[in-house]
Amino acid sequence: MKKAAKYRFFVGILIFVIGFVFEVLDIFSVPNIGTLSFSKWLILTGGLLIGLGVRNFFYGKEIVIDERVSKIINKSSRLTLVAVIYLFLGIFIVSMIKPINVELSLFVSYVIFFIIMFSLGSKYYYGRKI
Repeated sequence: MKKAAKYRFFVGILIFVIGFVFEVLDIFSVPNIGTLSFSKWLILTGGLLIGLGVRNFFYGKEIVIDERVSKIINKSSRLTLVAVIYLFLGIFIVSMIKPINVELSLFVSYVIFFIIMFSLGSKYYYGRKI
């Protein structure tokens, strides 16, 4: 757990620095007012990863996973990956017929909602913090 927290912390620092460099050099800037540019998204993502890395390093607990739980995790991750691939394939086919215009903020909010619901579902199912 500590190793993963250190990795997350250093990757967060790297992403944060890359976003800061892009912002200073005005690379990938968007002229629209009210939307975040790519560099600001990198800075935000790097800050979140740094915060999560620090939290997991100081307050994270080691979780013991037995063979039964690891088998369930492997099956569910494979099923989720296949479902996501089919979903993206369907979106790709539909977007070839009619272009889909979705704002990045709306897409990110859907992803965050999915992550929160997955965390709550796994916490309810396993009865512990994952």
